This record gives sequence, structure tokens and C-alpha cells, in this order.
Amino acid sequence: VATVESHAAKKLYQDPVFWLVVLAGLLHTAVHYATYFPPTRETFQGLPYFNLHALHEAEFLAIVSFAAYRYRLLGGAIILGFTLLASVPYSLTPFIFSLGTTQANAAAGYSDYYGGPQLSAQPAISLELRDRALEILVILAVGAFITILAERMAREKDRRMQALLELQLSHRRLSTLYASSETLTNSIALSDTVRNIVDVVAKHPGPSRAVGLYLFNPDTKTLLLTGRSGIDQDTARQINLIPLGASMELFQRVSSLSVDANTCPPEFKPACHLMRAQGFESTILVPFKFQEQLLGLLLVSNPSPDVSPEERALLDGLGHQAALAVHNAQLFESEKRERALAEEMLKSLRQQRT
Repeated sequence: VATVESHAAKKLYQDPVFWLVVLAGLLHTAVHYATYFPPTRETFQGLPYFNLHALHEAEFLAIVSFAAYRYRLLGGAIILGFTLLASVPYSLTPFIFSLGTTQANAAAGYSDYYGGPQLSAQPAISLELRDRALEILVILAVGAFITILAERMAREKDRRMQALLELQLSHRRLSTLYASSETLTNSIALSDTVRNIVDVVAKHPGPSRAVGLYLFNPDTKTLLLTGRSGIDQDTARQINLIPLGASMELFQRVSSLSVDANTCPPEFKPACHLMRAQGFESTILVPFKFQEQLLGLLLVSNPSPDVSPEERALLDGLGHQAALAVHNAQLFESEKRERALAEEMLKSLRQQRT
């Protein structure tokens, strides 16, 4: 979450439109504070802008609304901060400009403007301060409401977009698994099965990846590279045979393992380093098992250092399909060898009888 927020803040500060909004807020605030100084007070006192409070408030709300819509909570909060700063001299206008030349004239002006009995000087200015403070509070409350409302709407939009994205990714994953299931169902020979598994993983939509399929030999406790895609001949020769040591227990427990050159299991360190030398930043190791028996392993290297959960889920599913396909192919190969042996023995017996 912190990374996402940091990225959003970086994007915000790199947006030139954001700095134009900030500049507008700073200029607006500077004009307000210029009324504190006698040389500039006379200039700004005569501007209609300072007497048209509705226009003044509408401008601030428009800036807050735009900032909240474009930059969400952070942008709205920044402009609200400018609003609060700019409101300080505005709230003290009775002391800066006054309503006349004396406090008595101020009281008369207040009574003429609002109607009602003649007020003394001090209550008139106090009432003016109160009204301006209430006006500022209302503006800030409306601006905060707009900002919170815009943030809630943006979050709801993000939630719906995320749900749609997850639905699309899930549909793509299921479509890929269905297509791979159809492909592997038609594979009988072990060599065809290995080639089809590698092709399905390598051709999955996304960045180009390197794929290696290892078959496990339970007698020698080794993994033999049987199929590959995106791995050159020299690299394949160096990682052709991998003996399994301590990682054997690990691969029995996990469905997939995302690693890089530093976190790779000891047996796969050379493979991970060689993959990185080819420009692949991350590697996923997907052991495939049938009835808790390790049959082999998929090595999938990606150019991106980050592996999405969807990619992991897809490879896990392909690992389950690969386990079933390899198991069936091995059974077919075993039965074919046994049938060939039986036919050879039968042929030998017939020759002995004759």
C-alpha cells in the first residue's frame, strides 16, 4: 500500500497541471495577504472581486472541486489548506479595511447594510468577524464534503475497475487452461506431451519468457532438462542435469516458488544466474506431482522482476495439468515397453519351439 501511495504522490508532483493549480492557490493567498500592507491595501480595496463574496467563494469551490476530481484526496486537501490560509486576512477584513474611517462609521455601515437598529462600534465589528468566520467554516465544510465525495466516487470506480480486471484475468486464465487441457489430452507419447506443455507455457499471452521442463528420475534423484523454449543451446548444456538435495522436501510441499538470482534454491543457483545473464529478472519454479510423487518441474523465467498473482495461479494450474499429462504419458510409455518386451519374449519362445 505504501508503494502505491508513494507512486501516486510521485505522479501527482510530476503533473504540470497540478503545479498550475498550486500556483493559482498561492497567488490567491498572496493577494489576500497583500491587504495587510498599506502600500498595496488601497489597490486591492477598490477591486470588485473583494466585494463580490459569492464570486470569491465560487472560485475557491471550483478549484477545490477540480483538485479533488483530478488528484483525489491529496489534491483536495492541499487546496483546502490554501483556502484556510487565504481566509485569515479575509476574516480580519473589518480590522484591515474597516467599513468606514472610524468605528462609529463602521457601526452605521453595518446597520445600513444588514438593517436593524443602530449598533455601537465594537459590536458591529464583532458581528462582522462572527459572520466572516461562519462563512469561512461553511466554505471549508463544503469543500471538505466535495473532496470526500470525489474520493469515495474514485474509490468505487477503482473497485469496479479492479473487479472487471480480475474477471478478465480469470477468464483468460480459464481459457488458457481449457486450451492447454485440450492440447494435452491429444498427447499420448511422452515426447509430444513435453513439447506441448512447453509450447502452452511459452505462448501464453504476455512478455516473452524462457521455459524449461525437467523430468525427475527417482532412482538418481536428478532432474533432466527434457524440453525448452527461449533457452539457448549453451545454457541448456550447462543446466541440463540438476541433482536434487535439500530442495527435494521443499518441492514436495509447495505448488510454485518465485525466486531471483539471490533467493534461488542452491541446486538452481547456476540456472537462475544464467537466466539473469540472458535478461530474465525473475524465475518461477513449478514442481508437478501426482499423488504426492514428484514427476518433474517447470522452470519459467520472466523479464520482469515482479510476478503477478495471476501468473502464479496460471502456472499452478498448468503444473497440475502437466502432472496428469506426464503421468499418463509415462504410463503409456511403460505399457508400450512392457508390451514390446512381452512380444519379444513370445517371439523368442516361438522360435525355440520351432
